[in-house]
Amino acid sequence: MGPKIAVVTSTIGRAAALRTLVETIPPGVTISIAWQGRDSADASLRALLDQRGASVTPSSGGVSRGRNEAFAQIETDVSHVVFPNDDTYYPADFFEKLQAELESRPTDLGLFPVLHTNGPNQEVVPRAGLSTWGDAKGSVVRRVLQTAHEPGMLASRKLYERLSGFNESLGVGSATPYQSGEGADFVLRAIGCGVKVSDLSGVLYALESPQERDQDLRRKRLRYDVGTAHMLGIHHQSSGVKRTTARFLVANLVRGRSLRATLRVLSAFRAGWSR
Repeated sequence: MGPKIAVVTSTIGRAAALRTLVETIPPGVTISIAWQGRDSADASLRALLDQRGASVTPSSGGVSRGRNEAFAQIETDVSHVVFPNDDTYYPADFFEKLQAELESRPTDLGLFPVLHTNGPNQEVVPRAGLSTWGDAKGSVVRRVLQTAHEPGMLASRKLYERLSGFNESLGVGSATPYQSGEGADFVLRAIGCGVKVSDLSGVLYALESPQERDQDLRRKRLRYDVGTAHMLGIHHQSSGVKRTTARFLVANLVRGRSLRATLRVLSAFRAGWSR
């Protein structure tokens, strides 16, 4: 029997986006969803989830905790997991290619691009300030710190369990100010355990149709920078992190933000450093 794949996601109940995701997952792939506000699912989405045998569990809040809660529900024979957001979806041949890749070489941790789409024909479009794994340059650690994006991650079950999943103090909806960084944190912890990152950018990509308006991106970028700064502080002693940390902090100092916003980023870094 070949590798068995599961899709693990956490949602706040964006029914239309979630339906698109589920419709691009073929039969035979396990689906596990942690849901905040499950009552917002309409009858047709409930029917689709039931038809696909999806596991839906109530989430106690936060995307990282939700992924961990959804992971806890997957079957014991699942060997590998991907982590889409609820507005992620997949090309028609994604899982066929993923299956073939896993059969051809053992992979505990793989990274691949997440391409953003927009418009009535869902054209692939670049987004300011956001890079994909395939675009990033430099060492593996530098590329991870530039781009690590949970929907572009593949992890083996044994690695996920070894790391105890995502850090629940990081990520959107966590009970801390640190609303990002959980993907890079996961990858850096794996690298610290001696795990090699497989570059899957020549094989796989996922798609994402962002829900926020462009004018929301500046506020979102600040929230993400606060989370990233905290994560960099946590990993400041990890090999290859120091140079990228210096670039990140300098960029925040010259970005033209208010003094208050800049101090939020620097304070988050210090809090991670002192852990």
